[in-house]
Amino acid sequence: MNYYSIILTKTLTTCKKAFILSIQMEYKNKKLKILRIISRMNVGGPSKHVVNLSEGLNKFNCTTLLISGQPDKSEGNMFALAEDKNFGFKIIKYLRRPISLFYDLISFIELILEIKHLSPDIVHTHTTKAGILGRAAALLCGVPKIYHTYHGNVFKGYFSRFQTCLIIAIERIFSAFTTKLIALTPNLAAELNHIFRIKDTNKISVIPLGIDLTTYLSTPRKAHTWRKSLGLTDKDFIIGIVARLVPVKNHTMLINSMKILAKNFPELHLAVIGNGELENILKRQADNLGISKHIHFCGISKELEKIYSDLDLLVLCSKNEGTPVVIIEALAAGCPVAAVDVGGVREVLENGKTGRLLPSEPELFTKSLANAIFDLKEGKFKEYPDLKTRQSVAKAYSVDNLVRNIYNLYSGR
Repeated sequence: MNYYSIILTKTLTTCKKAFILSIQMEYKNKKLKILRIISRMNVGGPSKHVVNLSEGLNKFNCTTLLISGQPDKSEGNMFALAEDKNFGFKIIKYLRRPISLFYDLISFIELILEIKHLSPDIVHTHTTKAGILGRAAALLCGVPKIYHTYHGNVFKGYFSRFQTCLIIAIERIFSAFTTKLIALTPNLAAELNHIFRIKDTNKISVIPLGIDLTTYLSTPRKAHTWRKSLGLTDKDFIIGIVARLVPVKNHTMLINSMKILAKNFPELHLAVIGNGELENILKRQADNLGISKHIHFCGISKELEKIYSDLDLLVLCSKNEGTPVVIIEALAAGCPVAAVDVGGVREVLENGKTGRLLPSEPELFTKSLANAIFDLKEGKFKEYPDLKTRQSVAKAYSVDNLVRNIYNLYSGR
């Protein structure tokens, strides 16, 4: 090889390296465009999750448009949580929980138009309706990467048998075309793997919820401000349920139990925090059982830390749960918890180490709840969350961990 050939070869090699480096630098500095879609931002954990995630990813050179459907008026909404943040936010009013061929088609077309306009690098969907319509639109538009987060197992207790079978069939198909499926807990990941029969062990990633628990950690126990607003004193024992007033949350069983519990504990009161379609039905149930004076319907509250502070015990009696945010918040606030052992409850309560696990059968539920109340009154409730537990919960479900884990997943790390 002569002198000029050597010089030419070295020059071409240098130019090639410089070109590759420039492409890499351009890719590194490029903002990652994300379209995040959730079925509806009703009051609950998924709404907080998507807002925290959308806001936190800005630190990693990402730009997000969050699209939400319209919650039912009885559920309340958390739109204010997303407004005035450093990410885009848009509401599609016809994207709603009930199945409707007409409204679902309109929502599907709107999602396609949004994807065409934004040209996102990633479409990430949350909850069932958004997961089906959002992923279908993303596939049709050729989006490079598609992710879906399961906030719980919706295949038990949420829909009719026919609807459940239909949703499972659709989800099995979409799982094959989704880049990654995300579960909030290992148990949920195992359930999804079993239901969808996924052979690829890397298809499902486990990434816990991310919640800002600062306020709950800093609120002292028994501040008494909320308790006084109910007209109750320090001598009264208050158990509370924080949940939407819908069938899957099973308030009916808890109110039935209150008739028996109130006889054994005359100072016992139940605070029902939340709104929903069953509110009037549950109020009539309390009236018919003659225990209305023991039950307080408090509606939706924006200051849950004050409620957890004054509750003697948080109770959850759902027929099914994902990762129950109210339990995480209560533990961070130092509030004792007793919950029916369904879904992700056991994992959050560390197999019963940080809270009392209750059976789902009504008579056993009542008996076990009575034991929990007695143990608390006698100072024998060994699952009482101490400072170490509170700090551990806050660390396990931190927003920083969520954002970092999701970004690493997006980046293929």
